[in-house]
Amino acid sequence: MKKITIAINSYASLILIGGLIGFFKAASLPSLVMSSLFAFLLIMSSVVMNRHFKMGFYTVFSSSVFLSLFFAYRLITVQKFMPSGLMLILSLAMVNFLYFKIRQDKSLKIKNI
Repeated sequence: MKKITIAINSYASLILIGGLIGFFKAASLPSLVMSSLFAFLLIMSSVVMNRHFKMGFYTVFSSSVFLSLFFAYRLITVQKFMPSGLMLILSLAMVNFLYFKIRQDKSLKIKNI
């Protein structure tokens, strides 16, 4: 497995585990549903990405950016570090990791018209 696939699958599993914890501790069904959907989206995107499609890479990147913005909003509104602050740090780490992959890999860059 490539490093990027391992990182994406690890991130997806952490998203899913966070949703399960939110469901069991606070009986939050939206947390469970959304974490399951995002984990599924990230895992399917990593599968697509292994077949050398840019679409999978950019789906993971945009999902990570969206989750970063969501967890930043939750951190600002709730004013508690756990779990939104920790997930914000993990999401930003994934965004940075993917951004530097775009910078390194010439085939992932969007060409100017």
